[in-house]
Formats: sequence, C-alpha cells, structure tokens
Amino acid sequence: MVVVAVVVVVFSVVEEVVLVDAAAVVVEVTDAAVVAATIVVVILVVVVVVVVVVVVVVVVVVVVVVSSSSSSSRSSSSSSSRSSSSSSSRSS
Repeated sequence: MVVVAVVVVVFSVVEEVVLVDAAAVVVEVTDAAVVAATIVVVILVVVVVVVVVVVVVVVVVVVVVVSSSSSSSRSSSSSSSRSSSSSSSRSS
C-alpha cells in the first residue's frame, strides 16, 4: 500500500514537472516566434524604405536629365534660329 502511495506521489510530481517544462518550452517557442516575426517585419520595412528612396532618386535624376536636355535643345534651337536669321539678314 505504501509503495502504491509513493508511486502515485512520484508520478504526480513528475507529471507536474513535465507539464511545467512543456509550458515553458511553449512560451520559449512563442517568444522565439515573436522575435523572428519582428525581425522579418523590420527587414521588410527597411527593404520598402530603400526601394522607395531608390525610386525617388531615379525619378529625380530622370526629371533633371530630361529638363536639362530639353533646356539644352531649346538653347541650341534658339541659337540656330538666331544664326539663320543673321545669315538671312546678311544676304538681303
């Protein structure tokens, strides 16, 4: 009878320890998952910010190049029209 009581007590203690350990493992796994998810979200935010910055820089460069090329073509067109006007006035 005493042996049965000791076995029951030992079994219940072992069962509680195993359950507590299992709960601790679940909490640790959950914490690790939260940390991993946070790291993934931070990486995604950084990637999105970098992509947005690159797109903005490319758009600004394209606008500047197009604007400068347009200004340059206007200037050369104006210069050639002056030159043709000057040569036509000389010929007359």
